[in-house]
Amino acid sequence: MASIREETVIESSADDVWEVIGDFAAGPRRMVPGTAGRC
Repeated sequence: MASIREETVIESSADDVWEVIGDFAAGPRRMVPGTAGRC
């Protein structure tokens, strides 16, 4: 079984990142504004 790993550097504080990840309602739209749509 193969796997692919990719490391991405995020230039935000850990607190800001966890706030967005924890926001289940608007998190996806906040992570990639203009890309994620409403479900």
